[in-house]
Amino acid sequence: MAEQSEARERLRRLIEKNPQMGSKEIYDMAVRMDPSLRNEPLRTFHARYVLPVRRAQAVAEGRPRKPRTPRKKAVAEVAVTAVAAAPGGKRGRRSDVEIAAAAAAERNRIRTVLLGFARELAAAESRAQIVSVITDVDRYVLEILEPAAPPAAARSQLSD
Repeated sequence: MAEQSEARERLRRLIEKNPQMGSKEIYDMAVRMDPSLRNEPLRTFHARYVLPVRRAQAVAEGRPRKPRTPRKKAVAEVAVTAVAAAPGGKRGRRSDVEIAAAAAAERNRIRTVLLGFARELAAAESRAQIVSVITDVDRYVLEILEPAAPPAAARSQLSD
């Protein structure tokens, strides 16, 4: 245990002495000092030895911590946000319940269109009928995309 704290202290001094050194270089030097560190991956070594020293240095120098970057939103959250941002007849923000209901209704509408395609495909009795149904897939795509397109009156205003 005393050997570990001694090794940590040597690494701390090394990092403080050479702050521009990268973790890989420090790791290589540490492995030469203590071969038992060879079993530890670089990422773990960095988190266990290098990062705490660098954080302590930043605090000692009075540098503020960098704020965490937010994670990317999940696809479902983006879809719900898009539904909420869609122009509606109401003023103000929509409630979470309204947003969830609108997203569920949209999913159900798309599911109905796709099930219609599947039914038509299942009803086809010959290869020619199957090919005919598949070549008509554009009709189903348009049905799915239809509500996303602006109404005809709005399209004519956009083209003016």
